[in-house]
This record gives sequence, C-alpha cells and structure tokens, in this order.
Amino acid sequence: MSLPDQSAGRSGRFNRRRFLEVLGTVGVAGGIGAGLYGRAQWQRAALAGAMLHDAQQVMVPREQRELQTLPVRARNEIRDWFHAHCLNASEFAYEVCSPSFAERLAACGTEELKQQCVANAFLARVVSAEEVQERLQVIAQELGNELDASWRGCCQELSLRWQMQISGGGYEVSLPRDLAARLDQLVRHSLNEAMQTADGSLAPSFTDAVSSIGTAALLAVPVVVVIPELALSAFFVRALWVLVEYVVRLVSGRVQGLQAEITHRVAMLGRRLGSEYESELRHCIGQLHQWQQDAVRSFTEDYSRSAISII
Repeated sequence: MSLPDQSAGRSGRFNRRRFLEVLGTVGVAGGIGAGLYGRAQWQRAALAGAMLHDAQQVMVPREQRELQTLPVRARNEIRDWFHAHCLNASEFAYEVCSPSFAERLAACGTEELKQQCVANAFLARVVSAEEVQERLQVIAQELGNELDASWRGCCQELSLRWQMQISGGGYEVSLPRDLAARLDQLVRHSLNEAMQTADGSLAPSFTDAVSSIGTAALLAVPVVVVIPELALSAFFVRALWVLVEYVVRLVSGRVQGLQAEITHRVAMLGRRLGSEYESELRHCIGQLHQWQQDAVRSFTEDYSRSAISII
C-alpha cells in the first residue's frame, strides 16, 4: 500500500520542479526583454538628445538675429509711413476744434461715445483703417518671406547635421528628404491651434489662406472691434486711444488755440505706434520660434522611436 504513496510524492516533486524551471525560464526571458527595452529607450533618448543639441546650435543664433533686427525694422517702417500721413493732421485738428464738432461731442451721452467720435474723425481725416491694415499686411509679407527663407536655410543645415549624426549608425529608418515640409506641417498645426484658442485674434481660416507661415504668424495679432463693422489691430487701437482721450479732454474744456497742439500730438503718435508695433512683432516672432522648436523636438522624438526598435 506504500507504493502509490511514494509514486504520488515523486509526481508532486516533479511538478514543483517543472514549475520552478518554467518560472525561471520566464523570469530570464522577462529580464532579457526588460533589458532590451531599457537599452532601446536609452538609445532613443540619446539619439533624440544629440539631434536636439545640433538643432540648438543652428536655431538659437538665428532666433536671436531675427528678434534683434526684424521688429526694429518694422517699427521704423510703420513710423516713417505714418509720418507721411501726418500732413493730414492739420485737417483733423481743424475739424475737432470747430464749433460744430464741439456740439457733436457735447451731444454724446458717454465718454466712450465721445472717444469714438474723435476716432472716427481721425480715421476719416488722417489715415483710414483700410490703409493701416494694408500697410501692416505689406510689412508682414516682407518680413514673413524673410522668416520663411531663414527657416528653409535652417532646415537644410539641420538635415546635413542630422545626416552626419545618423550616418553609419545602422538605424532602421533613413532621414526624410523633405525635412522642411515635415517640420512645416507641425509648425502650421501649432499656428492653427493658437488661432483657435486665442481670444480676439484672426480666424484660423485666414491663416490657412496665407501660404507663408512667417507672414501668417506676423498677421496673427490680437484685434479689437472698434465698431460692429470695423476691427483694428489691438496695438494700433492702444496707440490711437492715447491721442483720442487727450483730444477729448482738450476739446471738452473749450480751450482756444488747440490746433497746433493737436497737430503736434498727431505727429508724436507715429513714434508710439512704432513702439507698439515693435513689441507686438517681437511677441509674434517669439511665438513662431517656439512653434519651430516644438516641431523639431516632436520630430526628433518620433524619428528616434522609428529608427531604434525594441528588439
């Protein structure tokens, strides 16, 4: 009667031993897999980091040059352009100092309506809203084309540097030849996202219609609805309203001999307008640089994952 018991004991020991062997095999395989995964992750991070390092050496000096030069050029151009329109300042000053305008101003029930009345006179006599927007588009297109050309050169240099970085590395995926187009897609996506989430900026459909990413980025400035049928760039409205509030105070006080003073203040508006525009474009260019940096980072991460497999 003892033989069955011994056989059962041997069978149990065999099953436990087999289980431990299988468990050991699985553990070894899991350890190897974890090691391969960890090594692949390290290699991916190292490759992406090396590519980003190369990118920073190319992109940072270019970004600094653009931020130092382009906004200043825009400031000088809009200021000089506006000074030419200041020849019409005397007509504006004559109108707002006339008795009939004083009566119109007195009939306005609120301070906001008075300011709107003066703004309408300025846009009718000195420079129209259409002329302002047209000039801003011209400047944005000129500088935007320069930004695009600089970015294309940057992409070409990145392609050369990255090709040297990955050459002979045995990676599974080669560097795409259309690198600039790949990066442009990512930058355009960031631009459209910004337009969708921004409050008071140009609509996404507008940026889609502009083929130049640089131009679209410079035109994507906040706007203010002055009246229901008129929207102007916010920086222009800020500069104009300093003059408007000043004129309302003077005219409401019924002080005599104000035409020369108002004409002088209109001329000074060009300097304020240039300063506001410089600040606005510096912000726009900085945003474009950030989108380009994000595009490069996203591309290097995606490329490293596709170029280095886990197994």
